[in-house]
Amino acid sequence: LANDVDTAYISLYNSNSDVSSQELSINNGAGPIKLTSGSGQTISFLPGGSAGLKVSSTGTSVERSTASTSASSGALTVLGGAGIAKTSYFGESVFIQGGTSSTSTTTGALTVAGGLGVVGDVYIASATNSRLNIMGSFGEEGGEIFLNKAVTNTTLTTGVSIDVNQNRLRFFE
Repeated sequence: LANDVDTAYISLYNSNSDVSSQELSINNGAGPIKLTSGSGQTISFLPGGSAGLKVSSTGTSVERSTASTSASSGALTVLGGAGIAKTSYFGESVFIQGGTSSTSTTTGALTVAGGLGVVGDVYIASATNSRLNIMGSFGEEGGEIFLNKAVTNTTLTTGVSIDVNQNRLRFFE
């Protein structure tokens, strides 16, 4: 056991006689590192003696609350890619730092295979020669943009659509 302090010890603790809860503690004087197994087949790795990594039959959790300020900081950092097969929820903001330009629906720093639902406002910053491409066309019709009517508008029923038809820009309700 290599460390930079004078005292280090390893201890094993059983909390009861049927060994349903065990703890292996490694302490080098700077704080314990605990590996525990408890009832329900949960294994915990607790650096500093508290909040760490927990693996159980229902999942794996990182029990730290360190916020991320870059791709290499936070409670969980991954050096390689991450493949996530199921639905994922993020409790706060997601920042994508990739700078890949988009030239189609399958390129760019963020690509989405399905639809995109946004509740709040969307801001698109202008860069030199940037543009918003609405893809999808049918016959002589191009992409379409739909704008909801203003709440105070009593003239329109739903909103206004803008599209391209036979090389002409159309506005219609």
